[in-house]
Amino acid sequence: MNRIWQILIVYLLSLTAVSAQEADSTRVFTKENPLIYEDAWDLWPYAFLNENGEPVGFNIDLLKLVCKELDIPYIIKLKPTTEALNDLKSGKADLMCGMDAHFHDDYAMYGKSVLQLFTHSIVHQKGIKPVVQDVEDLADYRVIVHSGSFSHHLMIRRGWSNNAIPYDDMQEAVQKAHLDPNSQIVWNTLSLKWLIHKFQFDNLELSPVDIQHGEYKFMSNNPRLLQRIDSIYTILRSQERIRPIQNKWFYPERQDTGIPSWIWKLAILLALGILASLIYYAIYRMREKKMKKLLHNDNNRMALILNTSKVRIWIYHVKSRTVTPLDEKGNPMSSHPSIDFFRQTTPSGFERLSNALACIIDQKEEHITLNISGKDDASDEELHDFTIELSVLRRDKEGSPTDIIGTRSDTTEERLKQKETKEMMFRYQAVFDSAMIDMLSFDENGFTRNINEKALSFIHKTKEEVLAQRFSIKDILGMDIDLDTFDTFYLTQICKSDDERLPMRFLNQPVLYYEMKIMPVRDEKGNLLSIYATGRDVTEFALSYSSTQNNLQLLEKANRQMGKYIKNIDYVLQNGNLRIITYSPDTHTLTIYSEIDHVQYKLTQTRTIELTDEEYKKKAQRLLNAMDNLTAASIKTTVKTSLRIHGMPLYLHLSFIPTFDSEGGVTGYFGICRDVSEIKATEDELEQETIKAQEVETLKNTFLRNMSYEIRTPLNSVVGFAELFETEHAPEDEAIFITQIKESASTLLKLINNILYLSRLDARMIEIKPKPVDFATVFETRCQTGWFNYQKPGVTYSVDNPYNHLVVEIDDQIIGTVIDQIIANAVQHTTSGLVRARYDYTGDHLVIAFQDTGDGIPESMLDRIFDRFMSTDGHRTGLGLSICREIINQMDGKITIKSQEGEGTIVWVSIPCKLIEIDRK
Repeated sequence: MNRIWQILIVYLLSLTAVSAQEADSTRVFTKENPLIYEDAWDLWPYAFLNENGEPVGFNIDLLKLVCKELDIPYIIKLKPTTEALNDLKSGKADLMCGMDAHFHDDYAMYGKSVLQLFTHSIVHQKGIKPVVQDVEDLADYRVIVHSGSFSHHLMIRRGWSNNAIPYDDMQEAVQKAHLDPNSQIVWNTLSLKWLIHKFQFDNLELSPVDIQHGEYKFMSNNPRLLQRIDSIYTILRSQERIRPIQNKWFYPERQDTGIPSWIWKLAILLALGILASLIYYAIYRMREKKMKKLLHNDNNRMALILNTSKVRIWIYHVKSRTVTPLDEKGNPMSSHPSIDFFRQTTPSGFERLSNALACIIDQKEEHITLNISGKDDASDEELHDFTIELSVLRRDKEGSPTDIIGTRSDTTEERLKQKETKEMMFRYQAVFDSAMIDMLSFDENGFTRNINEKALSFIHKTKEEVLAQRFSIKDILGMDIDLDTFDTFYLTQICKSDDERLPMRFLNQPVLYYEMKIMPVRDEKGNLLSIYATGRDVTEFALSYSSTQNNLQLLEKANRQMGKYIKNIDYVLQNGNLRIITYSPDTHTLTIYSEIDHVQYKLTQTRTIELTDEEYKKKAQRLLNAMDNLTAASIKTTVKTSLRIHGMPLYLHLSFIPTFDSEGGVTGYFGICRDVSEIKATEDELEQETIKAQEVETLKNTFLRNMSYEIRTPLNSVVGFAELFETEHAPEDEAIFITQIKESASTLLKLINNILYLSRLDARMIEIKPKPVDFATVFETRCQTGWFNYQKPGVTYSVDNPYNHLVVEIDDQIIGTVIDQIIANAVQHTTSGLVRARYDYTGDHLVIAFQDTGDGIPESMLDRIFDRFMSTDGHRTGLGLSICREIINQMDGKITIKSQEGEGTIVWVSIPCKLIEIDRK
């Protein structure tokens, strides 16, 4: 009885669960009860928040399009991935997009439509080799991964978690890779591509990683909703309405063809006209073509099956995009999605196979043969070479392919053998035919097998004539040899006209001197396989040996004299910075000799002009044109090249004289090229020193004139008020006299300090020592200190600090001097409004801006505001901005001023520096 009650309770509970599921599946979405879509807020470019906090991305645009077609009200929420998955599982959310992976199986069901393939790539700096090329490399190298991503789960599942550096914020990870050449990221290809494009990091590049593809699908616990979305997605995809969204987020570089629409309409009208004109002819030939086509297809299928015995055969179904393999007897097995079936091929092979199927589906080809690489099955670790044959198996009523038959045969061993055999034959034939000596080969019985062109030219016979007579090696040597035991040997034969040996049978000459080498080729057991003979005719050499000896003695004597002469010329060329040069007007080639018989450079006209300095290109062109015009006079000139020697520009003095033929016409030019770089450098140095001396004299006179005025002014004030003490005066005036004396003395001291500091800058005695500094702290403190003693009522003083920490390599003392000088100018000229200081780090530069609403600078003085002793009010030394500009110039930076009289002034300072650490507020 208890058993019956237990069964009844279980049955009732199951009915309750089924009812709940059916209720959820039949849920109707309204404005009051909209569909809740949740997704990750940091999965670029699939789903993320833009600068305004709005959800954007491929997933968002796709959801809006699908819901619009299904007329479903919706609400979009972006959260951390884990929260979104938990909401989907608990029912707080109705729909989400995610990868079809085991770690997502507990949260929801998957739709059937594949929205996107997740491929993996590695981000690394250009010029640095990626550490990961396939999945096994993850076991040996530490890489950055997205926390909770497929690659992260993969490394944890395989026990490689110590090599994973998980990041929640992949923007920060990409910035890390941009700054650190040792940091590399493995993640979704399209997301990494989008982030690199967003930040414009030109030093980063993507390399593919051979990791299993992931399928991106809709996820929901409402099967009815998934079914409706899959149906409408299939329709939208067939209508090409998904592609614009994909191009927008994944391939922004794809653009419209730019062809006006009316051209397409006109083309369609023309095509329809042509089609209409062919209908009558097509109907007439339809039956005949149909029978021929059916017969042709049957013959193709039969030939394909017969030619691919003992191979793997499969059928690709176009509509369902599935593959059905056939067993050895031709019976169909279980079908698989095409992506799963072809995933054992390499990525390039998968792409070529997909393109080939697309060509047949689009009826561009009837039959395609591919050679690709891949694994035999999932457990195989080695790559094989396969030959793939594709052909149309069935068509629909409109003639479009519905099924494609494919065969795969493993040709790895066959290709390797063919390659080795082909390479060996090529090497053998190339050596045999291109030899500069006579070569013959004999079979194991000693009869001719082959003869090269050189030997045929010697005996004046064709190869067919020689091979047809089957000469033996005895016919050539005139003696018997033991074919089983003989080894390589050399011999020289002297044959006379009555000799019966082979060469004399074909040659009509009284005597022949012939050198030969006979070499056997044997197998491991010593059995003879073939014999190779090489030889050459040395008759002329032998007959002329005596006279040649005498001639050689005379030649050696002449060579010794010539060698001595050449040696002397070479010594002059090497030690006198000279080169012999020739120019050929016919080939427009300039040849430079480092020695009399050694060509150092051979330059075309274009290359010669390229090596000439920009200032001297026209001069060099005139020189070449004069020689091309066959000028009969000597030509001399000096040119500056774009090359440098010992750190200074290379100057060459060229001197040419024409060479003439027997008729007096110019055939070329011979000359001497001399390196005059040191002479030219000395002249330039002397000229620069003269200019410097003049500048120093001018600067000294200007400095003394300005100093005379600037120092005399405060000194006169000190002396004047000091003399007032000796005259009658009221006691209360003494405080005024003392104040004026102190101010004038302070002005004089500041002037002298600025002059001394500026003199040290001019003499490059101020050493700039960059070191890591937290500029966020230094800047704010420096600004507050700078205007502390000068603050005035009615003026607002503010510092904009956008960073918590900004650590850069910079000399904080030197840059502090610049900040002090600029702030002092701003606060002293501002009586109302504001004084504002701010900074930022952009493009490897630290940019500082100072803004005030003070008196401003007259437009007539803006061009001279950085000149020394230039002041807008005439009461200050006018050295502050000169010091600032000199400091910034020595730090390779820039300073810019924008001002309007009565409105205020803005000063920008930009200094290049290396970023160490950044933490923006």
